Amino acid sequence: SIKHLLYSDHAAERYEDAYIHAVGDLKVPIKVDAMPKFIEYLLPDYTYRLSSRNIKEITNAFGRDNQKGRDQIVWSGIRKALEDYKKRQADNETDVFIGSALNASSRVYRHWVKFMGLLAAYHFVMVPGRICFAPWNSYTDPAALAVDVPA
Repeated sequence: SIKHLLYSDHAAERYEDAYIHAVGDLKVPIKVDAMPKFIEYLLPDYTYRLSSRNIKEITNAFGRDNQKGRDQIVWSGIRKALEDYKKRQADNETDVFIGSALNASSRVYRHWVKFMGLLAAYHFVMVPGRICFAPWNSYTDPAALAVDVPA
């Protein structure tokens, strides 16, 4: 697979020259028969035999949305795909993910989470029960407050 090589810094410098070398002009699309020449010039260090799979990878990566997987690529498609890749990389580098400071494998933490789950289930059952059935004369009745002790 050459997919990982297509977005390398070394290859990014060579796209325009490789395109012109393959078809002669940036306005002319690269057809399937010129793809091996394009790939050879773009990735000179790739010494393996080029296959139809490699060509399909390039057409899927650089073809326009309505041309994905078709038999040609255009210069604007390559330029747009490279810009999109750079934007995604920049977004990935600026995203800051701050995880939990607690150890999720800790026994105390796991027991705390289970306790909170049981407490939530208790409230899920008891709050509607106290509102609908109202077995006590007032909400401040000592028996009603004793039911809330687990919470």
